[in-house]
Amino acid sequence: MALVKQDIETVEKNTAQSMQLLVELDSIKGRMEATSAALQEADNWTTLSADIEAAFEAEDIKKVSSTLLGMQRSLMVLSDVPDYAQRQAKLDTLQNRLEALIAPRLLAAFNTHNAEAAKECVVIFQDMKRQSSIQSYYIRCNKNKLNEVWSSMAQSEQPLPQWLPLYHDQLLAVWKRELAFCSHIFPAAEELLRSLLLSVLTSRQPSMHECLQTYAAEQGAAHTLERAVEVYLLTRSFVLNINMDTTALLQAAIEPFAHYQLDYAALQTETLLHWLRQLDLDFEACGPDHIVAKVKEAVPRLPTGLQRALQACDDFTCMRNSTGLAEAVQNLYLDVCLTVRDASRRITAVAPGRTVEDEEYWEQFQAVFQLLQQCGIMLEQASSFGDEVRQRLLARRDLLQRSNSSVSIVDGELVTDFIRSHAAAREACAACLERAVRGEALISLACLEDLGSALHQTAYDAVLSPVATRLRATPQLPIWTQESSADDVNFSLSPSMHITKIGEHLLTLPQQLDPFLAQGDEHFARAMASCTLPFDATPEDRESVADCWLSGVAQGIMKLYVNSIVAIPRLSSAGEKQLCKDIDYLCNVLSAVDVTPSPDLLLANRLLSIPRTELADINEGDNEQLARAVQRMRS
Repeated sequence: MALVKQDIETVEKNTAQSMQLLVELDSIKGRMEATSAALQEADNWTTLSADIEAAFEAEDIKKVSSTLLGMQRSLMVLSDVPDYAQRQAKLDTLQNRLEALIAPRLLAAFNTHNAEAAKECVVIFQDMKRQSSIQSYYIRCNKNKLNEVWSSMAQSEQPLPQWLPLYHDQLLAVWKRELAFCSHIFPAAEELLRSLLLSVLTSRQPSMHECLQTYAAEQGAAHTLERAVEVYLLTRSFVLNINMDTTALLQAAIEPFAHYQLDYAALQTETLLHWLRQLDLDFEACGPDHIVAKVKEAVPRLPTGLQRALQACDDFTCMRNSTGLAEAVQNLYLDVCLTVRDASRRITAVAPGRTVEDEEYWEQFQAVFQLLQQCGIMLEQASSFGDEVRQRLLARRDLLQRSNSSVSIVDGELVTDFIRSHAAAREACAACLERAVRGEALISLACLEDLGSALHQTAYDAVLSPVATRLRATPQLPIWTQESSADDVNFSLSPSMHITKIGEHLLTLPQQLDPFLAQGDEHFARAMASCTLPFDATPEDRESVADCWLSGVAQGIMKLYVNSIVAIPRLSSAGEKQLCKDIDYLCNVLSAVDVTPSPDLLLANRLLSIPRTELADINEGDNEQLARAVQRMRS
């Protein structure tokens, strides 16, 4: 074995030098072959360069193409020759000439949908490694025709919503026709058509933004949103029909509407307020009955405007701008509240110097209560509408959360999110969605509740106005200083006329309340629930509105009456008796309506009944001012 091993090592040692020599010889052979090939290709380049001009002169496209292909192969071999750059420049120039020669035939093939001719041209462009150029020719050919159609339609006298669907139909027809044609020519036909459509959408003159801006502004700001939504719905239908599933395409189609969506709250407010102005709430030269009739006619129509706004918000923003909708609706009701407040002021206005009879005050009360009833209806409207907005927003919640760009298609729905780049609007949207999830109110009722309180106060003032008018003159009545004579045996046996009028006024209140309370109107009860009366000593059970009003008005009358008593300068003995009689009468009236006389009224009655000599010993604590006033009157 050792001898065999030694023999093998000897052979290897003797042949190593020979193997090295063979490797070197093989390398030399390879270089010689490469040199030979290079010389052949150089000779071939020279030959082809000489032949190419004749082919160009004959406009033999196939000959030119094959010759350039041969030159291109030769140049690949000659990449290391010193004049490679010059040869490449020459080849580029010749390819440009071929492209210029073939371009008319290519465009003609595209225009006539000659698939065979188009395929031949495509092969030539592919041989020249100019696939992008042939796609550019295709896009430019079709884009120019479509843009000419757009310009012609945009310059017509038809409004945008009339001709835009026709243009979309043409785009859709082109898409289907060209997809069938391109599928036989281009490996990525749909991608090419998307590039064509994107080029068309971004190169139209005038632009979609300009056309939309012109159309939306034609009838003023009040109609801007309505018109923008109208065109948006047409565009949305087109986008979904043509299956624009790339972000760039979607943005190109929908971006013109971004401004209107970002300004949605202001535009929706303008739309609603303009719609409100069409409801004839001008009260100039109107009497109370006519004013109330106008309000009662307008309020039931408000939900129509609200539903339009809700549908616009859903159609236009997929409920993403629910905060803007809530703001617009609150602005609408704020304007309505200001209008109703103006109505109540006109109803209760009294010209200076004019005497108002009790009956007119009751008419004012009735009219204001009817306005309060309408306020209750609006409270119910706003509350129900807020619930509907919340439900619609929650129904859209999944779509809104799954959209991942400014424009996207989610489950076949077009979803926009232009506020994603506006931090404040994005946070407001998120907060609104969170409130909806928690079941919180999205529409504020504050202005309507304030209106209810204001109308409540106005009605209350209307009830007390005649009382205040009568009591204003009470301190100066001569009866307080009149002395009784021996013949006047009936002095002070009857209550004074002014206090009997006041008593009758209070007893009339239940009759005035009855039309509103007897019918069990839920809307009226809703308005009353958020209101309180001055001096309202209402028990925990607030179901009895009549008791609340009787108590509140009675307390107001007693306060006014005590204040008028305190203002009497001096009382004669007969005056004291008369005043006690008047107080007793009022207490009897209060008892008839189940109202307890106030402590001040009872104190005044007691101070007037005791002998004058005992007044100095009275210590009434918090009522010391009233006690001193009675002492002064009786001194």
